[in-house]
Amino acid sequence: MNKEYVARYSPILADKLAVPTDQGLGKVVDEILRAVYKDKLSKDQHSKGESSISILDEAETQFDRKEASVSPSIVVVIDGFTVQEPALTKVYGRGIGFPGFEFDGVAPEEKGREIVEQLEQLEKRNIVACMGIDHLNRKYSGYGRLKLESQLVSTEQPIMRRFHGTVTFVR
Repeated sequence: MNKEYVARYSPILADKLAVPTDQGLGKVVDEILRAVYKDKLSKDQHSKGESSISILDEAETQFDRKEASVSPSIVVVIDGFTVQEPALTKVYGRGIGFPGFEFDGVAPEEKGREIVEQLEQLEKRNIVACMGIDHLNRKYSGYGRLKLESQLVSTEQPIMRRFHGTVTFVR
């Protein structure tokens, strides 16, 4: 489909943003996301010249390879940052009307602090590429907003930090 083809059926749309489909679906999705979200996508992605869907593609490829050699495990990838077992304890879909997923985790203070600090940085971004895989190997992926909660669980050794994240996909 090209500009001339669209003009035959809808001249008004022909002057709008168009992406030739012969460049692949990834390019089409990337350009739609750029047009809809403009500067809201991760600045890191644009400064690196990455496709805005490349992070999800890379994460899914990475974990598809892992799944071939390891029994299903829970994983969360947000803009390239990965949290998995044993620090990650649960991943679950949010249900009808609330597209996205949630995740829980707990880790010793040092590791827990590193995870929480990284997630807090990602939470500051308006839109992030997100993927979660639950214990049944169901994948939840898309672009969304991250909301994070964390707390110290104990003050005695070993000090543990609990965290909970909610990813709400944008429409």
